[in-house]
Amino acid sequence: MKRRGHLLSVWAPVLMAGALLSCGNGGAGRSPGPAQPARTLRFHDLINVDVRDVPLMLAFDELTARGYRIERTHLASGALIADALARGSADLGVVNTQTIWVAASKGAQIRTVSAFTAPTTVVAARREIANCRGLQGRRLGVPATKGMSPSLLSAYLQGECGGAKPEILVITESAGRAAALLAGEVDAVLMPREELQRIEGDAPRKFHVLLSYSTAFPHILIDGLHVRRQWAQDNPGAVEDFLRALVRAHRRVAADPELLIAESMKRLSLAHAEAKQIVEGHLAGKIWDRDGGLTARKVEDTLALLTGLGLVPASLRPEDVADLAPLQSILKEPGL
Repeated sequence: MKRRGHLLSVWAPVLMAGALLSCGNGGAGRSPGPAQPARTLRFHDLINVDVRDVPLMLAFDELTARGYRIERTHLASGALIADALARGSADLGVVNTQTIWVAASKGAQIRTVSAFTAPTTVVAARREIANCRGLQGRRLGVPATKGMSPSLLSAYLQGECGGAKPEILVITESAGRAAALLAGEVDAVLMPREELQRIEGDAPRKFHVLLSYSTAFPHILIDGLHVRRQWAQDNPGAVEDFLRALVRAHRRVAADPELLIAESMKRLSLAHAEAKQIVEGHLAGKIWDRDGGLTARKVEDTLALLTGLGLVPASLRPEDVADLAPLQSILKEPGL
């Protein structure tokens, strides 16, 4: 992707000095010699399961067929998932990187091993708001005022929108934000793109996208898949089995959209038209990276952003938060 120079210039003072570091050297270090994989994977996720999760479900199907037992727990917040990983009651989890890396900065032994998906978050606004500068003084519905997404929104408003300051209204559920936008109770909302696609059927050409996170932050790792470090050290084969199944699932759905549509209908009880619309939008946005989506550059850029926002200390290093080695290892395998 092309680097957004004007955006990065806003963060240039906070970019960490030095050459690009490899995260594989200091990550979830491998135990020498062969190791028997854990046959149970304790996976923690958020409660808002949607089409983004379907390839992950396919990966779990493959692991189950190989003899793994998947224990999947859904929690209400990323902080609870981070706590479960830190305390040892979970082995793997999906949550935003800010939550995990803040925990790591406080000593939690957790490492990011893959991206989840590219972000699907957008700021959707009424048509009369022509650009993000027009958000000044307008009512903007958001899910929360703390966390990775609000931090990125604040950085964007400051750097790209002339420091526009909307009136922030917290509406936790995305469906609630969509309803508020339709009813005219807010002028713009932060929401998943698929939620916007749903309401466009009821109000065609009434709203448009002011900001797409995937376009604005192409090298920022927003949501990731994370492992408990001790578990990863004890079960390197299980980590690689998980990542291998995940990458295969990403490649399968990219090659066969009809599979993803059918699985979304079956697993999420979506109508065909809705599943097709969401799937086509996600595939067009390439939200599932065929190589896992975790790179040294993304780790460094994300860490630099979080450092610049004062969310993690400047002493935090890439190897303290991520381990690229397992993903790099499976990507070298022929015929993956």
